[in-house]
Amino acid sequence: MNGRSIVRVLIGTSILVVAVWFMMRGVDLSAMFDILKHADLVIAASCIPLVIGSHLMRAIRWRTLLRPTNHVTHLSTAFNSVMIGYAANTIVPRSGELIRPWVFARREGMPVATAMSSVLVERVIDVLTLLLAIALVMVLAPGRFSEILPGFTPSMVATRLALPIGLLVVVLSLIVFTPLGIAIVHRVIRPMFSGLAEKLEKILTTVREGMSIIGQPRLYARLVLETVIIWVLYALPLWIIMQSLPFLSAHTITMVDAAIMLVIISVGVTIAPTPGALGVYQSFAQTALVVLAGATPTEGLAFGMLAWTVNYGLAFVVGAICWLIESRNGITFRSLSSKSLAH
Repeated sequence: MNGRSIVRVLIGTSILVVAVWFMMRGVDLSAMFDILKHADLVIAASCIPLVIGSHLMRAIRWRTLLRPTNHVTHLSTAFNSVMIGYAANTIVPRSGELIRPWVFARREGMPVATAMSSVLVERVIDVLTLLLAIALVMVLAPGRFSEILPGFTPSMVATRLALPIGLLVVVLSLIVFTPLGIAIVHRVIRPMFSGLAEKLEKILTTVREGMSIIGQPRLYARLVLETVIIWVLYALPLWIIMQSLPFLSAHTITMVDAAIMLVIISVGVTIAPTPGALGVYQSFAQTALVVLAGATPTEGLAFGMLAWTVNYGLAFVVGAICWLIESRNGITFRSLSSKSLAH
């Protein structure tokens, strides 16, 4: 393990410890387990099809992103790749962002760079959607949002979240969709490293292919619709899980509250450096339920634990099954290496 990996592990562990300490304040563990013991698991389990449906819709949207590349893609492969990536994230943070496009590219016979660049576009869409959702919550329910996340002000969101994403989009667009990228390769890199320059030119070509959705406005409406459906399928299970809990405050939550809670949890998941957002997810869910429904910290943590188990536990199990399915097609742990990921 190199120094960078050690630092990353230490940072992740430190944040996990802080998150666990924060969410355990004022919590009666025996009471929390009693709440979970008396939860209606039938109601909680009824949201499983919706959770799987959200992942299926994400696979459908991914195929939409890849439509301009003219590669023939299959929904089953896209879904399996998405679930394998989610399962990997529960073990090693963010690893699924590399594994998912690699599995998909191997199975569909496309360049890995094309698949990875499409995932990058997808992540930009996700962050932009989250920023829009944060802005809506700040406008419609400013008091609640600031109480749950006191550090998130409009100026902070603009400077620390929106501005970096905007700059990333501009830089990527200039490098990939204008002669700037090739010019940099020819004038700066080729005189010193001709072999590297040739590889970079090929990468730019495949990356441009993976990001070609940006130049297809006719598909924007479809992407927006698919993104809205994904978020609805994320919010509904949260509301259903709250109805399964045996305390009154959870039953006062409306779908609007569930949508606000989804935004709050999404902020936590986006910044979480821990496997499966462990600790961070529960902490954000707990705080949201305490503020939105007047629940106790114990009740909030019980909700966070159950919601996390349903979402991430299901992702791990389904992802493992998808990995077994894909292993029959040559996708193995041995073939999954840093060298193969680079090709």
